[in-house]
Amino acid sequence: MDYVRHDYIKETIETVANQSISKDMIELIILTDNYTESFSFVPQISKDLAYTVYYTGLINFGNALAIGAGLSRGKVICLLDNDDKWSKNKLKHLYYYYSRYPDITFIKDEVIPFSEKEINLALKL
Repeated sequence: MDYVRHDYIKETIETVANQSISKDMIELIILTDNYTESFSFVPQISKDLAYTVYYTGLINFGNALAIGAGLSRGKVICLLDNDDKWSKNKLKHLYYYYSRYPDITFIKDEVIPFSEKEINLALKL
């Protein structure tokens, strides 16, 4: 079985929609190089989650970072790949640290596999 990152995008967006902070504090920017890809399921996940889809052509991490940062209106930018998942309080914790320590310019957190299956898939990459 091949590991197809795109197969996880719905679960990924669900973890953003399920954050414990107010939805008006979240701006979801989806960058994709696939013009046939539909994100019409996002309002079904959360009617309150603002999101925009940008079709960018071929992108890599550097391009995605530059494009996403340029499009964002937020003070804090969190990157999320199409096969990542966030814990329910991820943004709440980041908001706390940025509020308490305003001089922080960068926070890196660790990746935590969600299941044995995902660990095995990651090891095959």
